[in-house]
Amino acid sequence: MGWSFCRNWDKKSLVDHLLNDDTYHKPMAHSVRGDHLWVAFINHNPECPPDKNKYICLFLLQSGGADGWGYKDITESMGPREHDCPVSFFKLVPDPGSFATEWRAEVRRIAKEILATPEGD
Repeated sequence: MGWSFCRNWDKKSLVDHLLNDDTYHKPMAHSVRGDHLWVAFINHNPECPPDKNKYICLFLLQSGGADGWGYKDITESMGPREHDCPVSFFKLVPDPGSFATEWRAEVRRIAKEILATPEGD
């Protein structure tokens, strides 16, 4: 999967677009952490099985200079390598298994380490 850019987008308008531009996929929660937009989505498409209607997606955000801002989307089942996803999202979205299970464990481990590290270290 590649990147999508639009000359008309600044970072804020891109985030707004990603959170509000889909008929079926609605955000339950989101968090912007640097150039990472994490979203816990629910799919309201009646054809989507209820046990698969929630998922976590990372949108990698990037400035393209004169080309505006762009994004690349990665669901947790696709294998993000980033570990700054809010752990609270895991309560909203059931673990889809496979790669996501290992990734979630790593996110939890890193979050726990960060909380245990005294400020200034």
